[in-house]
Amino acid sequence: MVGLMDYLFNSFLCVLAKQDTVGARRALEKYKDLDPTFPVQRECKLCETILEACENLDVDSFTTAVAEFDAMTPLDPFRTHLLLQAKKMIEDASGGEQLL
Repeated sequence: MVGLMDYLFNSFLCVLAKQDTVGARRALEKYKDLDPTFPVQRECKLCETILEACENLDVDSFTTAVAEFDAMTPLDPFRTHLLLQAKKMIEDASGGEQLL
């Protein structure tokens, strides 16, 4: 069964995968208001960390945050695909060629 937190997490990843950090920031703030439990969830913490990494073009922080999350809660192929799209934004902007 998919809950609200899953929808919010997936929605955030979709916005970020479109390489829209401004939209992702707005969405994240909106989602925190929609669900008062969302800000304390691991998924929200990951969203905050990877959004900051994207804004700062910090591929290492992005990769570390995703790896740590995935070690505790394995990411499904859909979420992995979206995260790779977001990471590509950092690599394209910084000229890096690292892998997730």
